[in-house]
Amino acid sequence: MIGAAEMEGTAVLTKGTVHSYLEYLEEQGRTASAIQTYGRSLRRLLEWLGEDGELNRESLRGGNK
Repeated sequence: MIGAAEMEGTAVLTKGTVHSYLEYLEEQGRTASAIQTYGRSLRRLLEWLGEDGELNRESLRGGNK
């Protein structure tokens, strides 16, 4: 697992990536309630990040607001 200090660059979170990840969890045999919980959290994060969906140190610190 990569620690926050080692994280570099920017990832982009989109509705598509959220959907793909939730499908992946289903394929891995996760329970429906776990998938719903992850989905709810990821959709909230996506909403908070805004239209660009940029996920990096600055955006996580609230710098994009």
